[in-house]
Amino acid sequence: MNPSWRSLSALLAALLGLGLAAALAAADAKTPSALPAAKAPTPGDSAKTPWRAMTKFDFAALPIGEMPPDDGNISPIAGEDEKPVGLSDRLVKLVETTLPTWAPGHVEDPVQRVRNHLFLLGAPDYAQSVAERFLPAAVLRYLLTQFSEEELAQILCWIALHPNEGTDTVLDDKLFRDLGVPAKQDRTEVRLRTYYYAVKLNRWVIGW
Repeated sequence: MNPSWRSLSALLAALLGLGLAAALAAADAKTPSALPAAKAPTPGDSAKTPWRAMTKFDFAALPIGEMPPDDGNISPIAGEDEKPVGLSDRLVKLVETTLPTWAPGHVEDPVQRVRNHLFLLGAPDYAQSVAERFLPAAVLRYLLTQFSEEELAQILCWIALHPNEGTDTVLDDKLFRDLGVPAKQDRTEVRLRTYYYAVKLNRWVIGW
């Protein structure tokens, strides 16, 4: 082969090599080496959603050992082997079918939203509804379709630490009458029951 052709071939190979290297470098630049880091909350975000500051240390500090037992008469929670029957089954199904369109369950503030669902547990508990012990699992299942486990654990913890905040006007909702909860009740006692459920469901969510 003519030396000039060999030189030209070498030059072309070098140029092609440089082009390939450049293309590979560009591809690497477009491919992330790791998942993007989670966005750190800004001070403004923290002020609007203080519940996001709740951590596993706050969860651990909740007095779960002081809560009434699940198989008792206050803030009961049915065991996995217990199933609602008769009227209790109908009431649980009523709640399950109502929750997706239940207005108090879709208010803008996520804390009040969860608090309203906790009133669905605390009020029937205080009124001794036949469905009281089966409602926690149904409500929790629904809430976990609306929040991540971490978010829900944080909000429940926040509510447990601030049980007297928020509004209890949800207790005037028709769904409570359908559950056998009287229109007039001791709202202080109902809030106490919602506090118990906030602590208990926090533990359920985090699995401790």
